[in-house]
Amino acid sequence: MKIPATIRYGIRMLVILSKSKKRVTTSKLSKILGISSLYVRQLVMPLEKRGFIKSFKGKNGGLTLVKSPDKIKLISIFNAYKENLNLSDCVDSPDRCDKIKDCETRKLLIKMSNLLKDFLRSITIKDLIKR
Repeated sequence: MKIPATIRYGIRMLVILSKSKKRVTTSKLSKILGISSLYVRQLVMPLEKRGFIKSFKGKNGGLTLVKSPDKIKLISIFNAYKENLNLSDCVDSPDRCDKIKDCETRKLLIKMSNLLKDFLRSITIKDLIKR
């Protein structure tokens, strides 16, 4: 499983904002992250919708962290970007596979998916900053 770029940049953005004492502009985030300002704005929307950050327009505009870094769990970021953490389609929809009754691997895939989710529930943005 590869972690999508949206998740990686979203996490990095939250780390940057949590370290900053003042608002950070999208152009500054763009430079720090090495991505376009347009892409930064796209990444902001799900995080703002979830109440992690707030954006301000105008002369003194920018982004600021609204939720405390110790309250933002990594699984919440995956959820904000609607990322499915199940490692196989059969975990979500067993009816998709005609071999489900005799499948030796489905239980393993379910367990691995649950371990990944539990791990992501245990890590916060604050934990990443401390490391």
